[in-house]
Amino acid sequence: MASKYNKRGQITIFIIIAVVVVAFIALAYTIYPKIRDSIGQESKNPQSFISECVKDELEQYVDLISKQGGSLEPEHFSMYMGDKIEYLCYTNEYYKTCTVQQPMLKQHIERELQGSIAPQVDACFNSLKSNYEGKGYSVQIQPGEVKVELLPKKIIGTFDYKVTITKDGTETYNIFNIMLNNNLYELISISNSIIEWETTYGDVDPGMYMTYYKDLKVEKKKQQDSTKIYIVTDKNDNKIFQFASRSVAWPPGLGLSNE
Repeated sequence: MASKYNKRGQITIFIIIAVVVVAFIALAYTIYPKIRDSIGQESKNPQSFISECVKDELEQYVDLISKQGGSLEPEHFSMYMGDKIEYLCYTNEYYKTCTVQQPMLKQHIERELQGSIAPQVDACFNSLKSNYEGKGYSVQIQPGEVKVELLPKKIIGTFDYKVTITKDGTETYNIFNIMLNNNLYELISISNSIIEWETTYGDVDPGMYMTYYKDLKVEKKKQQDSTKIYIVTDKNDNKIFQFASRSVAWPPGLGLSNE
């Protein structure tokens, strides 16, 4: 009889333990995100803080510039599908080849990106200062240069700010970086090649590029005023760069049909 009661007692203990374990897991599941967020905020270093703060803004400007031919606010453009597409090669004469409008396209885009994100970078460092001071740190920030570089398969942002953080000890950070995996460098290189054909011959066969570059899709959309919208797309991620050209234009009524 005693053995029977002992077995029942053991079962009861196991049930109680199981209930406690389940309750603990449920409680941990409820409060864990808060614990994780708290730890993450406390341990996030200044480099990660700035990178995360700037990233979305930089990506948005890169996408906008890519849609508009390299400028955030195109001054000389053709409207296409609701977008202002900047002319990178243009002539207002008939039968004449176009003239390049942005001879240093890569450098022009880098300057556009630098100017566009500079206010956000400054705001992010101010946010960093407030965040750390709210945790009891003393923070000194010395602003510096904002630089953006287009490199093969990536875009690098470098912020030459000096940040000194003091609490129990002192740590100094001199340069902050952000990297986007983006192939704008390659798309611009192909676009420059197309522009060279436009200045020399007044036109180009998009199929020529797709024959040699299997990952590329190159489209040419002819408009009624002899403007051509070139759309260069990387088929791996659907990133695009598009621009306008007007070269060897035909008078109204004599133009070639759209391709």
